[in-house]
Amino acid sequence: VPTLPKWREADNLAKLVEFLVVPRPGEAVENNLPAQFRLKILRGFPLALSSSRIRERVKAALPVENLVPPAVAEAIRNNRLYV
Repeated sequence: VPTLPKWREADNLAKLVEFLVVPRPGEAVENNLPAQFRLKILRGFPLALSSSRIRERVKAALPVENLVPPAVAEAIRNNRLYV
């Protein structure tokens, strides 16, 4: 969450979406972001999984089907994302 303002085109994203945040186990989420970043913090079943790990697995030609929904895995594969 603290790095959202550093994302590519962060200002445009902030205008378009409300960010959904699922805290990782043992991690607290504080919204110290500029006002244009709208967050909704979801409680439930947090995963100890980062998007960086998924991208690393794709780059290494390792499967991600067990880490993301089938439609996401298909989109990554069909659009050759992260390779």
